[in-house]
Amino acid sequence: MFKSYEEISETYPIGYVYKTEEMTQRLYCAHEVIFEKMKEYYGKENLEIVSPHHVIHKHLTTYTVNGYLFDGEYWYPAEYHHGEWRVIPESSLN
Repeated sequence: MFKSYEEISETYPIGYVYKTEEMTQRLYCAHEVIFEKMKEYYGKENLEIVSPHHVIHKHLTTYTVNGYLFDGEYWYPAEYHHGEWRVIPESSLN
């Protein structure tokens, strides 16, 4: 928590990457056309074929500071996720 906007914006500027993690998704492909579109969209090198209808998609996800929330006294770094603003826990920022 920060007392001033200037302090928080210097410490955690908007766009600050506070976490990066590798994510894995198991995807279902009912038809070859869908699989071809997946290769175009995700890149062939990021897909692993498990069975004729299942693939594994591995990718890096980065989490960034998208803005700040003010409670009337303190400023908090925040992210915009699924249509809502959420305070980023301090433990995630360090």
